[in-house]
Amino acid sequence: MIKFFYIRDETDDGIEPLEIELISNIPTMSTDEYIPLGIRFLKGKQDFSRFNENNLFSLLMKFDDLYHEIALFRCFKKLPTISDTQWYLTGFGETDILKINILELWNCSINVNWLDLDKRYAYSWISICRRLASKNNWLQKIITTDDIIIDAKNLRSKDDFYCYLGEKFFGYRGYAGGNLDALHEVLKVNNVKNTISIENNVFEFLRKETNRNDYFSLFINVLRKVGCSVVFRPDGQ
Repeated sequence: MIKFFYIRDETDDGIEPLEIELISNIPTMSTDEYIPLGIRFLKGKQDFSRFNENNLFSLLMKFDDLYHEIALFRCFKKLPTISDTQWYLTGFGETDILKINILELWNCSINVNWLDLDKRYAYSWISICRRLASKNNWLQKIITTDDIIIDAKNLRSKDDFYCYLGEKFFGYRGYAGGNLDALHEVLKVNNVKNTISIENNVFEFLRKETNRNDYFSLFINVLRKVGCSVVFRPDGQ
């Protein structure tokens, strides 16, 4: 169960996020517009006076001593206050309900496997792992000095591919980027120079998921550029 959320006023970077016990009716879908469509409450023994009408706020969760943004919303009008509950007319913009689900599990020490989740979770998973890795300027512990086998057999999307690479290089919650440029930066910072064995199925998988015939060769170039040795092998060998 989520114990606390945090809210930060995006109009004032100097103010610490405010801890709240609960926020109601977080929308499950994102929108490009902040339309006053929801009546929601903020519950907690806090001073909500800083929540001025028409300000933009970010809704946050905390994990590993870091704040993770899960939504942006605007307060259009304050409604009545009842006990420790303040009601608002609000409009949400960007919302990542999948990130909320992942962080709730992790905060309960439940290490879910991203591959067991729907493939839509992969982007949210990468976003959280990127935030965690940024804390140490992308430095992570390489889990092995042995050969690393890259096999696309069970992968379902490009985001899956980068979740997979993060774990192959750095273990659970590892981050190896979400695109080729980020992959290069992370591998270089961590001085990754393993031998990488590539299954034949990786080429067709990347071609299909990126709609680019050159993506596989660009991926191989990144590996070689940071000093990895690349070996091609038949699937399952």
